[in-house]
Amino acid sequence: MRLNQSIEGLEYELASAVRKLSPGQRKRIGVLEGHGELSNAEAGDIIGSLQQYYDVFRVDLRKTRPQDLRTLSAIVVAKPSTAYTEPEKFKLDQFITQGGSALFFVDAMRVNMDSANRGGMLSFPLQLNLEDQLFNYGVRINPDLLLDLNSGVIPLVTGTEGDKPKVEPMPWQFYPLINSFSKHPITRNLDAVYTKFISTIDTVKAAGIRKTPLMFTSRYTRVLPAPVPINFNDARLEPNQKLYKESFKPVGYLLEGQFKSLYANRAEPGTSNFQPASSPNAKPSKVLVISDGDFIRSELDPKTGNPYRLGFDRLANTEFANRELVLNAVDYMLDESGLISVRGKQITLRPLDKLKVIEQKSRWQLLNLAAPLVLLGAFGAMRAWRRKRRYASF
Repeated sequence: MRLNQSIEGLEYELASAVRKLSPGQRKRIGVLEGHGELSNAEAGDIIGSLQQYYDVFRVDLRKTRPQDLRTLSAIVVAKPSTAYTEPEKFKLDQFITQGGSALFFVDAMRVNMDSANRGGMLSFPLQLNLEDQLFNYGVRINPDLLLDLNSGVIPLVTGTEGDKPKVEPMPWQFYPLINSFSKHPITRNLDAVYTKFISTIDTVKAAGIRKTPLMFTSRYTRVLPAPVPINFNDARLEPNQKLYKESFKPVGYLLEGQFKSLYANRAEPGTSNFQPASSPNAKPSKVLVISDGDFIRSELDPKTGNPYRLGFDRLANTEFANRELVLNAVDYMLDESGLISVRGKQITLRPLDKLKVIEQKSRWQLLNLAAPLVLLGAFGAMRAWRRKRRYASF
């Protein structure tokens, strides 16, 4: 399988390298700030990766005019923790409905890791004031948390070694590892991705919008509605598999089409400017929604404070494919020279039948060794006969 993935991805990697070296006008991407989003260090690896192909800027909607947003091709909403105001949402809405792409990495529930580690906490819905906007575009992130038996790990003290605590990685079902994907260019040939405190996503009616689920949990999933108790000590307990009865819950969606404005037939927030039912500047767009704000957050090196590569888990010493998924999504959404279409190509390898190879090995070896000698001998004999016949008359 890995050999097949490598061969299928070879053309994409070559085209990507050529694209990186080719001069040309670069598209612009804005990473929102002002609502507790990921810091430059936490989002450092994905920002640096995007900067190889695009110009990336920090954007504060409170200080940015709508006309300034039109210079951007995409906007990234990276784990906000406080609510957006209606004027800010209006700017974001106009950007999307007028052809701009957007990537939402948002949490549905508020989780305090320090409280969960010290003695437990209750997780309640996180009010970002984006629910009605995403609902209008065709999806709803539900106020719940998913547990999955296919999960990552957390460090827990399991005893002592001498006078020092012994810390071991323990499975933590609130950190699902996702390795079920749809057959879409964004997720094609991806390895597993790492998630933390994700929620289910439902689709709702939105005329003219195509909704593609991209990522799914495993067949052993449990859904906990809000409020959700979270305590790190639960990782010491053996999970009850009978409770994990849900399967393949979608946690990421791609939306494509002409989005209808949330503010259609309403006044622009804070003004008396009436917004028509359809804007003359309306253009089709693409929106990615993943119910995990940590999906693009890099772990930081505790010694230097520098970010690790996105998707790298220090405890498991494994690198997951979060980075590749985000880069694929941006390429697809911005239709960068049709490069992402290369990922849609499928090559079917037809390996040899191992049993037949063993059974017929001697026969084919003999054939490959003897056949050329027989043919060479026959050719020599024929040539000698023709020469003899040709010169016999002289």
